[in-house]
This record gives sequence, C-alpha cells and structure tokens, in this order.
Amino acid sequence: MPDHPTRTGESGTFCPRTPLVDGIIALVLCLVLGTFFVEALKLPPSFNPSDVGPGRFPLVASAAGLLLSLIHLFRSGRAFVASLEPQDRVTFKRPLAVLATAAVLLAQLWLFPLAGPYVSSITTVAALILLGGERRWWVVVVPAVGFALFVYLVFDLALDVHFS
Repeated sequence: MPDHPTRTGESGTFCPRTPLVDGIIALVLCLVLGTFFVEALKLPPSFNPSDVGPGRFPLVASAAGLLLSLIHLFRSGRAFVASLEPQDRVTFKRPLAVLATAAVLLAQLWLFPLAGPYVSSITTVAALILLGGERRWWVVVVPAVGFALFVYLVFDLALDVHFS
C-alpha cells in the first residue's frame, strides 16, 4: 500500500497534482487581483490629503495580493516544469466538509446584504469552526464575536467605512 493516497485510493479521494493546481489557482488570483487593482485605480482621491481615502486601501491591498500571487505563480511554474518525479498530492479527507465550507461561504454572500456585516460574520465564522469539528461553545462563540468586533473596530472606527 502506498504512503500517500492515489487518484483512485481506497477512500475514493481526489488528489490533484500540486504544482499544476497551484499554478491554476495563482493564475486565477492574479486575474482577480489585477481586476481589483485596475478598479481601485478608478476610485476618487480623498478630499483630505492626510486621509487614506476610498481608493488607497484597496489599491495597496490589491497590489500586495497581486505581487504575492505573481510570486506564487512563478514558483509553481518552476516547480511544474522542473519536476520529473511524481508530484506531491493534495488529499481531501472529508470532501463533504469541503463542499459544506464552500456552501457556508456562498451563504455569507447571500446573508451579507440582508443581515449586515456583523451578523453574517458571526454566523459564518461560527459555522466554519463547527465544520472544522469544534463543539465547545466558547471556542465557537469567542472567535466569531471577536472577528465581528475586529471588523467593527477596523472599518467603522479606524477607517470610517460604514456598511449600511
């Protein structure tokens, strides 16, 4: 029996080749973050020269993400081209939990405009922790409420960005 599961392993797990999948993910991230960067360039400048303004934060965040994605794309391309041996495998041990996590994130997209950032953040973080297998209530509630508090402190108080 091999040390790592194969594409048709006994558990029926799907194991993609790591450099190829990494390269595809990095390429998608480059395209998405490049679009964010272009759109951030179109945002108006701040009226107050000492203020961050509506465009500077997304511009810096998208530029940093784009730079890291380009580095990741370059590294995964080198790993894909240089590899002559079998690649490392990525295994999804709990495919239903992975699909449920994707469903929770899609549900947050739906819930955000209806319930606001705080309720959607609390429910999403709590659901993700529960999907991770944690069952102690304080380990579920404290990070969920803490994340919502973080969103409030950063966006409402520090950046003066209101979601309503």
